[in-house]
Amino acid sequence: MFFMWELLYNIIKNLKSKLKMETSENTSDINQNVKNYLNDYIKMENPQYAVMITGKWGCGKTFFVKDELETWINRDKISDDELKRNPIYISVYGISNIKQLVQKIKEKISPLLYSKSAEILKKIGAGIIKTAIKVDFNSNDEGTYSLQSELDLISIFKSNDANIKGKKVFIFDDLERSEIPLNQLFGFINEFVEHHQCKVILVCDEEKLIDQNLAKSIKDNQEEEKEEKTPYRLAYKDFKEKLVGQTLSIEADYELAVATFIDKKADKQKIFFNENIELILKIFKASKTDNLRILRQFFSDFERFIQPIDNEYGRDKEINSLKVPVMVNFLILYLEYKSGNDKVEELSSYIGVIATGFYFSLIDRKVPDYEINFDTNYGQIIRNFNLNLTTIIPDYLIFSDFINKGKNDYLDSDVTKLVEEVLNNKKDEIPSWRKLYKWGKLDNTEFTSLLDLEFKKFVEEQIDNIGVLTHLFYIFHNLKKHQIFDKENDINTSYIKNIEIILNNSNDFEPQIKEFAFNLNYQNRDLEIDNIKDVEGVIRKVNKLISKHEFKIVQKKIIEIVESLCDGNIDKLEEDLQTRQAFGSKVYWSHNIFDGVDPDKLYNKFFLIGIDSQLNFLEMLKHKRYKSAEYIGTEKEFLQNFNIKLIERLKEVELVEKVRLKKYVEILNEIITL
Repeated sequence: MFFMWELLYNIIKNLKSKLKMETSENTSDINQNVKNYLNDYIKMENPQYAVMITGKWGCGKTFFVKDELETWINRDKISDDELKRNPIYISVYGISNIKQLVQKIKEKISPLLYSKSAEILKKIGAGIIKTAIKVDFNSNDEGTYSLQSELDLISIFKSNDANIKGKKVFIFDDLERSEIPLNQLFGFINEFVEHHQCKVILVCDEEKLIDQNLAKSIKDNQEEEKEEKTPYRLAYKDFKEKLVGQTLSIEADYELAVATFIDKKADKQKIFFNENIELILKIFKASKTDNLRILRQFFSDFERFIQPIDNEYGRDKEINSLKVPVMVNFLILYLEYKSGNDKVEELSSYIGVIATGFYFSLIDRKVPDYEINFDTNYGQIIRNFNLNLTTIIPDYLIFSDFINKGKNDYLDSDVTKLVEEVLNNKKDEIPSWRKLYKWGKLDNTEFTSLLDLEFKKFVEEQIDNIGVLTHLFYIFHNLKKHQIFDKENDINTSYIKNIEIILNNSNDFEPQIKEFAFNLNYQNRDLEIDNIKDVEGVIRKVNKLISKHEFKIVQKKIIEIVESLCDGNIDKLEEDLQTRQAFGSKVYWSHNIFDGVDPDKLYNKFFLIGIDSQLNFLEMLKHKRYKSAEYIGTEKEFLQNFNIKLIERLKEVELVEKVRLKKYVEILNEIITL
């Protein structure tokens, strides 16, 4: 029987997906139609049904309904002798029984009993508070309601007294977050609709309601079957159709929501956000988060995050241009983090590399999904807006401290220097190679001058930046294609030679060539087919050179870490090898950590660190490094030689030192025999 229920559950879920209606109307049209319907609905005398407003979590349902609620509250005017009955909004989030719900409704109505309203109530008559459904607040059964009570404020909404003005409207929000069984909740609400001429609007994500009710039905029936009772299940559609006469879906109105969020900010930030509203919306939509709550939180958090920079540099007219890439980086990290991406730390490192178009990679490296997703979702936006994301504020450590610990003291770090550097750079003249990049818009005199200048640098190996060099490489090929390049030098040979010089002089990672750098596409889109093949062959050769250089840099850094044994801090040794990143990913741990390590240096360092550190190092190898024997194949020979040195030393020592060294040898023997 269990499998039948499970099968039914899956069938219904599949049907829901297939039956989901599509519309060609834009978001504003869809929501305007819902607004028009609700305005007609609340004017009805006695509709005898509730209206359900449904949409995904975070799409702005509550914002939408509360916006309408404001217009309804302010619509009706009354005289001094009348009592105004405003629509009542109730969130049922976390409410576990009807008694709590009634109390919450009473709290919303109770202001009517104060000041002038109380006197009007007396005139209307005490009968109003002793009629209709009475709620028993003395009952021990918290899941039900009865017909006994001395004072029933809810009767105000059930009365037809001519002195009570206003619409009899209830709005119940967050139905899927209520802990009241759905059939009980709908039954309670139905009293207002069916017997007291009230208009009721239900706000929820109906798909979640259906899932919750079906899951509960399956569980209840399983329990019933265990007790050998006749299963009984009230389907969601059965008690819904008793109450709900119209279901309307709304879509997230991003433009309206963002405009509203921005309008509530301080004047200075409001100006900045409004200037960049298009960029914010594009990034938000590209993230596929679809949760306006997260976006609303972003505005508040970023406003606080940027405050120290504003305070420190707010008088500088360039600060807004600096804030744009800062905001972009913060927004991307924020959306990914809040939507549950567990690769935000790696993503932050990747942004620092890829956002400029530089791509670090080892030979045959598998590109992680988070890198592919970043390129797919955000790459084109960053290029279109010509953003310079080399200004990585915040990096992950700053971002994590801000989000998780509330820290906002990053100006005590190197960020201050970075901000000053960026501000200074923004004031510098545009470099000549970038002017030449737009050669099609230059006059002949300027074009000739720039071409001569940049080509001289190119052939005389005066360029020390691979991105600049590669742009010029493509520009020259483009100019040759258009027959406006009369230099005799071999462009390909000069390019490769200059790359080799850069690599030979570099002690750090250098960028591989991908599609673009400095947020400018390399000029290869209108080259002839044969020329493209020639260029691609050169780029492949250059990337192999860079890969070899990358490998040397990684190996060098690993050697430094292992030979030093982090001065006995084995936890740091393990952390450096496992978590340090290169090329946008964690590659240290996946390499042969003993490749190139001087055996004598490591041996001598091993006996300089403390005894506890010696044992911790060997235990780390056994229980962490070689736990699955994944890396032992390439590293076994080094460990065998290291063990031989220990065995030789064992012959020369005695007492406790001999016992200790025996333990070390035993551990290494266990590792080597894996």
